[in-house]
Amino acid sequence: MEPVCHTGIVREASPEAVKVLIEQISACDACRARKFCTSADVREKIIEARTGGQNFAVGDKVVLTARGSMGLKAVWVAYVLPLLLMMAVLFVVAGLMTGKEWVAAVSAIVVLAVYYVLLSLLRNRIRKNFAFEVRSASDGDFDKD
Repeated sequence: MEPVCHTGIVREASPEAVKVLIEQISACDACRARKFCTSADVREKIIEARTGGQNFAVGDKVVLTARGSMGLKAVWVAYVLPLLLMMAVLFVVAGLMTGKEWVAAVSAIVVLAVYYVLLSLLRNRIRKNFAFEVRSASDGDFDKD
């Protein structure tokens, strides 16, 4: 799977990590009807990346790179796993408590809430698996994504 690359500008720099401002543009950029559409889906995001011993300064143009598999893993953790967990709880509780679908629905929502709270509590551990690499961008590398 191909790596995912984003270009951006360093907003904060420290010896261990940098915070990079990237502009995330949706597929609307390639659409012919974008001038007439009200969906302006351009967002700026701040991404933190480890420097790996390199020195960067505020304002430097850089390229952030992530393994292609990292995106699939993120989708799995954020969407697929909680959906499967919620559906499993829904069907198990609905099967055990026939006639009380509301109990199954509430149970599924509670399990989903607990899952996302655990995800939030473990975010520092998870962050290690979802790391961007940063390198300096030469003039030819700095194109808008």
